[in-house]
Amino acid sequence: MNNDFYTNLHARLKTNTSWPSVYMFKFILPNDNRKMALLRQIFEQDSRFFEKTSNKGNYISVTVKIVMLNPDEVISRYRQVAEIEGVMML
Repeated sequence: MNNDFYTNLHARLKTNTSWPSVYMFKFILPNDNRKMALLRQIFEQDSRFFEKTSNKGNYISVTVKIVMLNPDEVISRYRQVAEIEGVMML
């Protein structure tokens, strides 16, 4: 993701959401235990993970719900997840 994406997302989050708020992150990643472990490390224990494996079992759709205090926290998490190879952010 480029900086324009994060700047636009930050502006939308700031104007369209009251903070703190429960934020829902959505990702698709290869069905790989290491990548899932890296994703889980980014979010605190207070987050709720929902996972669904694709029909062929090659990918996992992950939804993470967590209370975020402000748009900066959301952007920070997206930047961390972007470093995991093969993860698609929705």
